[in-house]
Amino acid sequence: MALRKKTGATEAREKLFDRVFKPQEMLLPNGHSVMRPRSRLPLIWGVILIAIAWALWFTGFDVSILIARLSVRRDLKARVHAGHELPGQGVEPPV
Repeated sequence: MALRKKTGATEAREKLFDRVFKPQEMLLPNGHSVMRPRSRLPLIWGVILIAIAWALWFTGFDVSILIARLSVRRDLKARVHAGHELPGQGVEPPV
């Protein structure tokens, strides 16, 4: 099996990440030590959360509007199940 040579960009990126998040040294039962690289998952989650926060800010998302609309929907649903007439029901269509 031939080993592929790493490109310069990939090698530089790994070195930068490994410089910031130092690999953990593990001692094996046979006495040898190996370097275990740190997980990149926390970094990925951080980038995703920042992107979501930026998207919410950029679009002007407002949680209070969402909650108000959901409560109106819940009230209408309760009225339907209780048998009350909804606004606009009972009106005859134009001829």
